[in-house]
Amino acid sequence: MSAQNFIDYEPEAIKIVRDEEVYKVLFDPVYEPILVVLRDGPMTIDEIAIRYNEYVEIQGRVSNLDSDAIEKSKKSCMTVYRYLKDLEKENIRLVTQAGRRIEKGKTTTKALYSRTARLFYPILKSVDYRDDETSNKFVDVQASLLQLYMKNTKISKHLLKKLLKKMDTDASEAGAKVFEENNEAVTELIKDLTFKEFDKHLTQLSFLIMLFESEKYLEDFKKCCETE
Repeated sequence: MSAQNFIDYEPEAIKIVRDEEVYKVLFDPVYEPILVVLRDGPMTIDEIAIRYNEYVEIQGRVSNLDSDAIEKSKKSCMTVYRYLKDLEKENIRLVTQAGRRIEKGKTTTKALYSRTARLFYPILKSVDYRDDETSNKFVDVQASLLQLYMKNTKISKHLLKKLLKKMDTDASEAGAKVFEENNEAVTELIKDLTFKEFDKHLTQLSFLIMLFESEKYLEDFKKCCETE
């Protein structure tokens, strides 16, 4: 055997991501390839860099990017290493050193890197319902669209905002509970999905959960539709 891996780290099955900064990193296109390729297990920096560039080339072709755009999206080994260090930071902790590789006839070893979890579950944050311009504009549009559907009815934006926040929070927490209680089964189901595909499934799951729980919100919804 020319090389042997010594692994001293076991990733957790599922990591629920509630932190806003980690959530953004998880969906950042420069970090996503690293997290995707490490699904296959611990790798050296060189291996991650090779697989990183293979991944972005495949995704570029799927997205119909031209050759120049695909080449620009590829990264050097040093750049991938910097990305790994970002993902290792204490406040992020999506990647960690998992062991070392010893090669026959060499005195130096190579670090092996792993995801900190086999599955990352980001709590949905489709909108922030704080009292700021962005969230208020979102609710304004939702209220206007709803009013077009429910003709001759005025929508209370204040009550609609409270209802949307409650539904968004409840759906996210319900999804997290499903994952935590069935982590092995869920991990197997989504192991081949990209994070964008994963996010689409999470969004759809939240719709289905809200449909199942619809009676809980019906009274509050009716109040939204009363005259302001």
